[in-house]
Amino acid sequence: MALGLSALAACCLPGGMALGQAAPQSTGVYFIPDVMNVEDFAPIDGTIWVIGSSWSLFGPNPKGPLYVFNTKTATASAIDPRHVAVRWDKMRYGACPSVPDMAKLVTHGLGVVPSKDKIRTLYVVNHGGRESVEVFSIALQGKDPIWTWIGCITTPAGTYPDAVAAIPNDGMVISNLWNPQDPERLAKLRTGAPVGSLLEWSPRTGIRELEETKALSGPNGVIASPDGKFVFVAVWSGKAVARIDRGGAKPKIDKVETGFLTDNLRWSPDGRRIYVGGQATSVDTVLACVESRTVVNCPNVPFQIDSLDPKTLTLTSIIPATTLGEMGLGTGAIKVGGNYWISTAHGDRIAIIPAGK
Repeated sequence: MALGLSALAACCLPGGMALGQAAPQSTGVYFIPDVMNVEDFAPIDGTIWVIGSSWSLFGPNPKGPLYVFNTKTATASAIDPRHVAVRWDKMRYGACPSVPDMAKLVTHGLGVVPSKDKIRTLYVVNHGGRESVEVFSIALQGKDPIWTWIGCITTPAGTYPDAVAAIPNDGMVISNLWNPQDPERLAKLRTGAPVGSLLEWSPRTGIRELEETKALSGPNGVIASPDGKFVFVAVWSGKAVARIDRGGAKPKIDKVETGFLTDNLRWSPDGRRIYVGGQATSVDTVLACVESRTVVNCPNVPFQIDSLDPKTLTLTSIIPATTLGEMGLGTGAIKVGGNYWISTAHGDRIAIIPAGK
């Protein structure tokens, strides 16, 4: 294990588990194994670190609620929840009901507050114990990240938060994929009918639903432009990407169809393109695998990755619909050096694909 004990020596990681190191396959694809359901990646700009979530419909990951990937060594470590410090910022997150049980967190979408400071803020969508966005401070002064929980935002009843993006003035935008209590939810997803919405939160005004986004079908991954004027949302069952202009009195929404179940969005390293990932199959095929208690990987669920020009909303194919041996159900991509890293909503690995392939 290339990370050895060094990746576990910081305050949040002692006793954590050193996990898989990238192993090549005959196809030229590399896998980092022993990481469960890494549905989303959050690169920490200017560092070698990428944070990965661990999402499941069936409870917390016993290895830990989040992963830390070292992009220099292509290795992973699970965060030991017993060693996450607590420093509750009640001025900013006073409505948060309590400190969570870190071992019960079920993490989903991730968002890093843009900064060049040595201490970063990470937003983490959580389904364990409560529907919420948990907020962590990550100190980067030493050799390894040091984690502190500082607060939370709980989402309203009848929402299922999926992804989160930082916007200026300490705010955030949260995608609400669907209403878990809606008996017509599955029928709406199958037909691309309106279901879900976007939520916006700020320390000053609290949380509110953006009325104009209730026409979307399955809002999923979400990112924002650095100035917060534009929000981009993956419209999962609507098979599209929506660009929301927040600069006017009312949000203006433009959409581009993708032709697949559009899942996660991530900025390219230079900020000029958006990587768009999702599943090239049916809603029922995806849910059958995600909802399985016995299936570890989803080799029958093809995914694809496109690149989006945020100004023209023009899509370019990067990885046509495919599976990677045992790994399917890819959700999105980030670019690390000359490689794409592929996340999955249901699987025991993440993939690394040379960008030329």
